[in-house]
Amino acid sequence: MSLTDEINVQFDVPGPPDFVMAECRAKPPAALRSEDYELVDESFNSLTFEKRYLDWPQKIMIVMSLGFMLLFKSWLESVFRLTLRFDEKGSDTRVLVHGNTHPRTAAALDALVAEHGGAVGPPTPSMSSTLLPGSPSS
Repeated sequence: MSLTDEINVQFDVPGPPDFVMAECRAKPPAALRSEDYELVDESFNSLTFEKRYLDWPQKIMIVMSLGFMLLFKSWLESVFRLTLRFDEKGSDTRVLVHGNTHPRTAAALDALVAEHGGAVGPPTPSMSSTLLPGSPSS
């Protein structure tokens, strides 16, 4: 994974967090649906989506092994993982998108952010630091 695979942006969506999160759970953003991301985890304020894939070296290894490496396919897979966090911001919801993804998906997410008025404020210092008890931003 390179640094260009990472995304950390936040934007505002009209409506309360519970409603926006339920809507996203029922119908994920087009950028995630078109790339076959699957909902793999959720908490009271976030949804985590994943896409598993094989890089070209792993694909070559499978072909060169005449398929034997298919037995180990799950070990060879890489993962793109995105977490969408939904926080109350007045009467709206601030959505933080954090994780790593293909540049094509990142571009589609940038378009989604632009549709909602663009990115707002600097992203939180670290999403994981806001979730860990005792971290500087908790």
